[in-house]
Amino acid sequence: MSILVNASVIKDFSMEKGLRQGDPLSPFLFVLVMEALTVLLKKSKDIGEFRGFRINGEKESILYGINLSDRYLEAASSFLSCEVGSLPFKFLGVRVGDNPRKLSMWKDRLTMLRKRLTVWRGKYLSMAGRVVLINSVLNAIPIYSLSFYKAPKKVLNEVRSIQS
Repeated sequence: MSILVNASVIKDFSMEKGLRQGDPLSPFLFVLVMEALTVLLKKSKDIGEFRGFRINGEKESILYGINLSDRYLEAASSFLSCEVGSLPFKFLGVRVGDNPRKLSMWKDRLTMLRKRLTVWRGKYLSMAGRVVLINSVLNAIPIYSLSFYKAPKKVLNEVRSIQS
């Protein structure tokens, strides 16, 4: 594998370790790496290797998003053969642009928990097997969303109820 650094390809390296897709630790690894990237970007800005910029006189920014005109979005979506979306939407399983204090935002997570649970009601799993699955999988499903948003008490009570 190789990556680009400052538009130059660095020496190839081999991938030897990693997490499997869907591993409950992967969201936390992502957050950890993003925290480290943030620190490195701030440090490089402080020592003068990287310079931020101001938008409308606001706080100096390093990375930012751009508001695009409707005409540009239509042309880009046509060129890329994709649709222009709107808020709220899902990105990597997390709802973006929705109010986390509303129960409607959490309905899909609660539905997912219930669906997982119904599969394990089969006669081939012992009680101990069900407890292990509930503790490992049903706890991991909401953790990713909870790393971004604080859930209302009503949602947390519903999650506990489903797990019980």
